[in-house]
Amino acid sequence: MLGAGMLGTSPKHLAALMFCAIPIFFFFFFFHTPTSWDSSSTIPPSKPSNPWSSIALAIEDTKDLADQRDIFDSTLEGGARIRQACMLFSSEDTAHQMGANAVYERSVRTHLKHAEKWGYPSHILREDIIGHGKWEVLVFGKLLYLQSIIIAELTKPIGKRAEWIVWFDADTIILNENIPWSIFLPPREDFNDIHFLGNKDWHSFNCGLFMMRINEWSVNFLIQATALPLLRPDVPLGVPIPNMEQDAMRWVLDQEGYKEHAVYQPRLWYNTFAQGPDKEPETKMGDMLIHFPGVEHKYPLMGHWLDIVENEPEKVNIPLANLTLHSNIKGFWANLRTAKQALHNATEYTTADVIVQQVFNKHPELGDELKETSKRLERLVYEEPFQQKELKEATLLVDAALSRASNARAEAERHEAQQKEQAKVKEEKKKEEKEEEKKQQEEKEKKEQQAKQTKQAKEQQQKAGQGDKQAEDQQQGYH
Repeated sequence: MLGAGMLGTSPKHLAALMFCAIPIFFFFFFFHTPTSWDSSSTIPPSKPSNPWSSIALAIEDTKDLADQRDIFDSTLEGGARIRQACMLFSSEDTAHQMGANAVYERSVRTHLKHAEKWGYPSHILREDIIGHGKWEVLVFGKLLYLQSIIIAELTKPIGKRAEWIVWFDADTIILNENIPWSIFLPPREDFNDIHFLGNKDWHSFNCGLFMMRINEWSVNFLIQATALPLLRPDVPLGVPIPNMEQDAMRWVLDQEGYKEHAVYQPRLWYNTFAQGPDKEPETKMGDMLIHFPGVEHKYPLMGHWLDIVENEPEKVNIPLANLTLHSNIKGFWANLRTAKQALHNATEYTTADVIVQQVFNKHPELGDELKETSKRLERLVYEEPFQQKELKEATLLVDAALSRASNARAEAERHEAQQKEQAKVKEEKKKEEKEEEKKQQEEKEKKEQQAKQTKQAKEQQQKAGQGDKQAEDQQQGYH
């Protein structure tokens, strides 16, 4: 199973992982078909006469299995691209007895109204399926519920599957319904490897609102995060904020195989806080959403914003064309694309050939500079791409370091080419000298051969002359 090595590959760990994964699939997909809308509801997009109708809250007593499956599988023509989900159920504690659930119902209703406007089927978990009232455990119901929805989508034909699912906590309120979730999704042409969109607050990752692509990667991610407390009890969870599922998700997202496929977007785009780190509100009119984590006097403040949304919607429903959001999003993806390309270029350069290693051996400062700037840019790309100014600066630094290293490599290549040319000239000269030497030797040998032949001819002539003289002397003697 993908990522099993991250949590451990011992028989004990693998058994525990399978223990988590198999019941999730069988329980939620085959048996988790609620008999009451109050347990878990899926609301297909519709156009009720009253957009604030309680139909969005799915208040019905009973539904048979067939009706439930039809509703669960209901999609728009070709399949809705986005679905959304949350959990909201009753509690016995004092705060909820004082009416907190009524506030949460109103806040969830803003999401459902927004979903009906844009055609997003909505899923609401209305039962504590795992924690039995224990907060540190029941929050993992979020991950289990998401797994059930994603697995159910994956069993559909590709044309009917949703592509993304948005999770929102019940203490979030949609303010500006003119902003669709789709505007935040990664561009299809060059970010198909991004499967998770989230945001960070001043502590770290905030899981009150995030988006996941509906695919196998997300199933594996959710299984890893759900199983983390069982398989890695050494990983601290719920410190300093008691949100264990948030820490589990963050830990998995930091691992190889997951961090490369997640992008943290600017939180103020769709997750402004009613109280920032300085306890001052972050939200302004025209923002898409307001979130109330850890807020003092939370429910009256939520009620205040809900009153504005319900009674004075013109104050918050600013047309998208009047906002800078679209251009900001376009710039975000463009900057991230450039940063990733710079990282790719740096990696390609450092693994190119032996000349690069020669350059770094001769100029170690160039290698150190490229390594350090790439390391910083990589951290920003995977952990803080929402820091746009820092991201652009880090990208420029990598480009500059790469340019200097490339210039050094070019100089090294020129030097190597010169050395090769000089060696070639030297070799050719040596070859010419050898040929000339050979030619001279051949001429010498030829002359010597000619001299030898001439000498031999003279000797033969002398011998022939001596023979003639002896014959002549002999003839004279006869007379």
